[in-house]
Amino acid sequence: MNAKTKSLLFGLTIFLLQLPPVKAAPEIVAHRAGTADAPENTLTAISLATHVTDTIWISVQLSKDMIPVLYRPSDLQALTDGKGRISQYTHKELTRLDAGYQFAGPRGDLPYRNKGLTIPTLSQAFRLFPGQTFFIDIKSPDADPRDMARALKQVIIDANDQQRVVFY
Repeated sequence: MNAKTKSLLFGLTIFLLQLPPVKAAPEIVAHRAGTADAPENTLTAISLATHVTDTIWISVQLSKDMIPVLYRPSDLQALTDGKGRISQYTHKELTRLDAGYQFAGPRGDLPYRNKGLTIPTLSQAFRLFPGQTFFIDIKSPDADPRDMARALKQVIIDANDQQRVVFY
């Protein structure tokens, strides 16, 4: 090996030793807050997932009154006892819907129906799970992107914890 190659390898070795360590284990992410264990994107699902995951992946849409709420499908009928789009309802109206209505348990039963689960807000998730990292999947198909950006920015500023949020 010539002197130039040795010098290059030495420099590369010094460079690599200065890099921060890489995580050895993969990061565990609860998609839709752990949809197999509880109704997706609910506070119950998030609570269960925090015991076994590093990060919670949540889907966010805007209510009629521009409040970011946790919900993924286009139609409320997919998961709740309501119909239509999230954007057709105010946050207060959405709290009257049963977010556990359609969730089927392992035996085909409906263990969360009529148990008081509601569609939570992003603010509630931040407040109830301080320090938890969230991947936020923006799903508002009919929201103006500027309105969504303003609403999300305000929630994150209010939570004063920008370091635990990643947008998908």
